[in-house]
Amino acid sequence: MSQFFQYQRLFEELSSIEASKKEGRLSYSEELFNVEPYFLKKDVKEKTEVSLTPCTTESIDSDAKPKEVSEKHGEKVDLLKNFSKFVESKVEKTGKPFRFPGGEIQVQEDSHSKDKVIVQEAQFDQSVFVDPISDSLKVLFIGESPKDFKAKEPRSSLLYKMIQAMNLQEGEFSRVFLDPSMPELWPNCLALIWDKIPQVIVSLGAYGTNHLLKKKEKLSKIHGKKHPIEVEYNEQVKNITVFPLFHPDILTINPNMKRSAWIDLQEIMKFLDKKN
Repeated sequence: MSQFFQYQRLFEELSSIEASKKEGRLSYSEELFNVEPYFLKKDVKEKTEVSLTPCTTESIDSDAKPKEVSEKHGEKVDLLKNFSKFVESKVEKTGKPFRFPGGEIQVQEDSHSKDKVIVQEAQFDQSVFVDPISDSLKVLFIGESPKDFKAKEPRSSLLYKMIQAMNLQEGEFSRVFLDPSMPELWPNCLALIWDKIPQVIVSLGAYGTNHLLKKKEKLSKIHGKKHPIEVEYNEQVKNITVFPLFHPDILTINPNMKRSAWIDLQEIMKFLDKKN
């Protein structure tokens, strides 16, 4: 019952306040429900105004998180660039699509970008060919005669051992050793075997490569890479792929380069398997 009397007393006090209001003054209830919201009051708005100042790089801490995110972004960009270079080198060297989870990347050969070589009537006989020309000819090796080559023992040279490592059988390859003092022989010797010309020619050394392609190239940059060319003879055109290779004499002088030469030979073998 005591709480009832307390409520009754509060009610009476409220009624007394309501009855004693003066003119121009809000009552308690009016003051309670008709007061202007605090967020619309002028004094409050003035206090809540915020001055915006431009942010400068000096005010940013060097150890802040945005910088770490930027570094991570840079790492991703570098990773993609390195991956792109890696894929381009693989596709260019193997000539085959590069497969990875999600797809593959392959190179499209443009026939208009092929080098064109004009073959003229040959003024020599087939004695320049060390090995007989057969219908099963796959690879033709063209270059200067190696120093270790002996006509009486044609199978004792380093080049012959390299050919054997490629699993080429007799009749599937032939060697052509031309005199560097007679540039007209390059590549006119192809006229002698035009009907049996193979799809792959291996040029030995920088001299043989430059004369065969009819342009100067650094062998250190193009060895082991395929170079599609168009060979024209008597208004007939054939597509041939040239693989430059280090000359056997260089490999004899510098045995450390044999590993690189073996990798190039493997690329030729892969290309032949793809063609067959």
